[in-house]
Amino acid sequence: MANFHFTVDTREMAQSIDGVSSHVGGVTVAVVAMQTAVVAAEEFAARQICSHVDRGFFSLIQSQISQKIARVRSIVDSRVLEMRQQTQSLVGIRTRMERDYQMIASRYTKVFQSIDTSLRSRIFELDQAVSVLVNRDMEQIANRAQSIQAQVPMHQIESVATAQVIAMAQTKEKARRGIESMQHFLEASQYQSKLLQSVLRDQSSGTAVVRSLPIVFIEQDGLSVQAPQWAVRFATYKESPSSNEVIQRGALAALPSLQWQQLDAPTRVGVSASFRRLVDVAKVDERVKKQMLLLFDAASWSALRGSRP
Repeated sequence: MANFHFTVDTREMAQSIDGVSSHVGGVTVAVVAMQTAVVAAEEFAARQICSHVDRGFFSLIQSQISQKIARVRSIVDSRVLEMRQQTQSLVGIRTRMERDYQMIASRYTKVFQSIDTSLRSRIFELDQAVSVLVNRDMEQIANRAQSIQAQVPMHQIESVATAQVIAMAQTKEKARRGIESMQHFLEASQYQSKLLQSVLRDQSSGTAVVRSLPIVFIEQDGLSVQAPQWAVRFATYKESPSSNEVIQRGALAALPSLQWQQLDAPTRVGVSASFRRLVDVAKVDERVKKQMLLLFDAASWSALRGSRP
């Protein structure tokens, strides 16, 4: 049996292990340094990401707020422009109303002044006869009354009673004549008053008669005011402008009490047929006629309750 003897020397292995141990320590230090660097890099990257995210979030919020501000500013500018236009239109309406008021006031002032002048002249004419009588005839009448008195050529005491009786008789006669003159004047004045009353009396034209007048109400949108406006159209009378004003005021006053209602089928058919006949006889282009009929067919129309279509 063979015997083998092996001699194992572990010094080189121990030396190599010592070298590996030092290398492992270096690797450990490098790993720790790398871990520290990785943590620092991750922390820096996280901070950079958070900073960019915060900056992007704030930029997004700022842009949204800027957009909202711009949109609201555009709305405010449009409303300000609209209010400015409404202000200008109101100023124009006020100016027209003031001008119309001044014109109407001056016209009525002239009318009343002419009436006052006419009445003053008439009063002067009525009082002219009395003024002439007072200024011209009263002195002559007084002198005549003194001159026609009886002169008694007696100066004795016995003639005093006779003179008094004569003077009293003359006074009674003058009083009777004055009373008769006043009676005739009053009768003439009364007759004159009755004659004036018969001439100036308001005479009725008879029983009241109701007449119907066709009136068209037009609702239109204003260019400067965002609200519907109403207009009235009717047959005017050139001979009586005051009647036209009364009719327009009455129509506009009755407008709030009217209500929209749907028309029945026969009425709509009749109105449509009348409109188509008017379009056929109208002296306009065929394209305009087609557009008118197209708009008429597409329109949803109704009538006011209390009116006649």
